[in-house]
Amino acid sequence: MAATRAWPHHVPHASAKAAIDALVRNLAVALAPSVRVNGIAPGIVLPPDDLSASAVESLVARTPLRRLVSVGDLVSAALLLATNRSITGQVLAVDAGRSVV
Repeated sequence: MAATRAWPHHVPHASAKAAIDALVRNLAVALAPSVRVNGIAPGIVLPPDDLSASAVESLVARTPLRRLVSVGDLVSAALLLATNRSITGQVLAVDAGRSVV
């Protein structure tokens, strides 16, 4: 979400995420057809240790699927991107729907 939405209290973080999105698209064109370049934008996987359980619950409640993202979810997304020869230049949101609300 940080790559596509304004996060005025986290400008360096959001700027870095936007740069990664642009890097994926540009490398996909620059390295094609020999190399495909894609990315994964994970949602809440491992919340910070200092985040309270109630804060985590609040974040999860704001996702359409009402769940954290599992490591397995990210692995299956990576396998899809690695094996599908027709996908390049994409950043796949694996975020329980958080980026669409």
